Amino acid sequence: MFGAVRKIGLAAIAFIFPLYLWRELYPLTEWSVLALLPLAAMIFWTMQKNASTIYRAKLHVALRAGSPLSNLLTGRLSSGLLAFGFVAIALPVLSWQALSSTPVEITGISVLCLVAGATSIMSQAWLAHHLHPPFSRTTGMTIGAVVAAIVFVPILAWINWNFIEYPHEIRVLSLPEAMQFGMKELPARRGWIAELLAVFYAADAVKLWLVLKYKSSIWPMVLFSLDAALVAFIVAKVFVVLTEFVSCITQKDNQQ
Repeated sequence: MFGAVRKIGLAAIAFIFPLYLWRELYPLTEWSVLALLPLAAMIFWTMQKNASTIYRAKLHVALRAGSPLSNLLTGRLSSGLLAFGFVAIALPVLSWQALSSTPVEITGISVLCLVAGATSIMSQAWLAHHLHPPFSRTTGMTIGAVVAAIVFVPILAWINWNFIEYPHEIRVLSLPEAMQFGMKELPARRGWIAELLAVFYAADAVKLWLVLKYKSSIWPMVLFSLDAALVAFIVAKVFVVLTEFVSCITQKDNQQ
């Protein structure tokens, strides 16, 4: 029990601290992006390691002993590309959320992280009696992330719908004007980071514009649900990966 709480606590620090530094430093300098590099490195290393381990386990069953193909089919390239692709998607979304989230949203996301970490650890412990490693570990991680995300999609959508005040004057703007309105939250100085984040702020403004224009329709709630689903699945996956990272590091320390 203590071990699980320790893993979740350390994963929470690894998740929150880089994003907090990024949020505080970004209005001052673009060098704030360096605060996100440790987070990116932890996600990449863990995902690449897990994907490579699964690939080798499957290859062990598929290849005959002594086959020269074992020297070629290492899975390093495919697992590296998979990890890099996820980091390339997750990091901008997390960066945007860190800048734009309200205290209520941060509270919901924090609870989501705790649930994802706990569900992942419990799933791995249960699957250890049914599946061989590393399949028990990676399947448990997937279950933890997916279950937590599914549970919290309606919760995050409900928070967005009921607890966040939106500027209703955007309703009288044209769509291009609404996009410009949304990007006003960016710092006055512009750079490559601002140009990247501008896409998220503009998309959020378009979503709000559509919601206010067609609030009598069911589509506004669908839009909020899709937005919440993207955030929920990425946050849950990242936190589960960080929990696994902590597990790997602590296991190495215990073996020394």
